[in-house]
Amino acid sequence: MELPVKATHNIQRLDRLYIKFRQVIGMLVMPFEAVCDMAIFITRCRLSPFVVQARKDSYDLIFFSHTIEKGLSLPHPRPLFGRNNICRVLHLLRSCHPQQVNPVAIHMALGSLYAYISYHRRLSIKAPFLIELADELTTLVERYPEFRDGGTKDVAGVASLIENRQLGYSEFLESRYSCRNFQEGGIPQQRLHEIIRIAQQAPSQCNRQATRIHLYQEKQEIESLLALQGGARGFATRVPALIVVTSDLSAWSSRAERNQCYVDSGLFAMALMYACHAQGVGSCGLNFSKTNFQEWGFRRAAQIPPGERIVMLMALGMQDEKSTLAARSARAPIEEILRVH
Repeated sequence: MELPVKATHNIQRLDRLYIKFRQVIGMLVMPFEAVCDMAIFITRCRLSPFVVQARKDSYDLIFFSHTIEKGLSLPHPRPLFGRNNICRVLHLLRSCHPQQVNPVAIHMALGSLYAYISYHRRLSIKAPFLIELADELTTLVERYPEFRDGGTKDVAGVASLIENRQLGYSEFLESRYSCRNFQEGGIPQQRLHEIIRIAQQAPSQCNRQATRIHLYQEKQEIESLLALQGGARGFATRVPALIVVTSDLSAWSSRAERNQCYVDSGLFAMALMYACHAQGVGSCGLNFSKTNFQEWGFRRAAQIPPGERIVMLMALGMQDEKSTLAARSARAPIEEILRVH
């Protein structure tokens, strides 16, 4: 038995009112979730007094050591660069307890310092700072005898192996690296479209496909945007193409989805990097850890709609075959990241 038309319309109207009511309640509860997120971050972030000091020291060692690795992987590293960060690394190595600090942090720290000295020796650069650093390293290696590697790696030939399909799947994944040495000249538009088409296979919650890609290829505009981002010093002037990865916030609704834009677009960005790698295009992910005020300014400069949240940036270009060094970026042992329940 069918309901009268008027009754059907009333049911539909009530249904719409119920949906609106749920949406309003959801919006009213969102500030509570924001406060909870803030409380969790404040009490568990690196600045919190509730976090074990050894864990903080491990992350500091990794962070400052990686700045040295990145500096050494640039096309033309400035002699005696990063002395303040090197002093921080040395202080942490002196004060840390060998059994409590993440071993990967130790490997990265010692490896980057050895690579730093080796780079200056190749250039026949002599300075009191380098002599003191070499003496300090001799003492530190005695304290950390299980040191293995760190610093930089030569990636010459990787592109050729990929082009000739000589790498298995796991080898292909392991061969990806952050490229900071780019050739002059742009990337063919057809290749860029193919890279994005491949990246579109990344999973997305309920197939929302809310990720947006903003591409910039004009040199002055790229340099201006990278200056606002602040993490591409030393190679910003050599970036042929820049991508800004964003997420359309109108795809998300409930308070439970407040962080989903970063998850979806993060998956897309990783797929984009591997697509670049497969197509012989170098890439370097650039974080966008900014305040809301800074994001507003960047969005205006980049002409990005206000309804899109900026997730990260990515420098793209063809690898410069004359400069083939990349940061080693040591990875943690499985035991460090896997917890079987």
